Amino acid sequence: MDKRIFATRFKECYKEKGYTQEDVAEKLGISLNGLKNYLRTKNEKLPPLDLLKRIAELLDVDTAYLLGEIDCKKIHSKQYMILLA
Repeated sequence: MDKRIFATRFKECYKEKGYTQEDVAEKLGISLNGLKNYLRTKNEKLPPLDLLKRIAELLDVDTAYLLGEIDCKKIHSKQYMILLA
């Protein structure tokens, strides 16, 4: 998994929502330094699954998009079933 994809998509999504890093950290209930740590591409560590899910919900995208597994931001259950087939 490429951490750069996660960091890039995360940044793009929160900026599209008009959020600052401070806004995102506050809404997720984490410190600003903690958020910045997840955005650093030199740090290979991804957020824990529960936080990753909260990030995706906040940004209205799928976790798979943030992780670079799919290229569309949000897929609906019917689309997901087609992808699995």
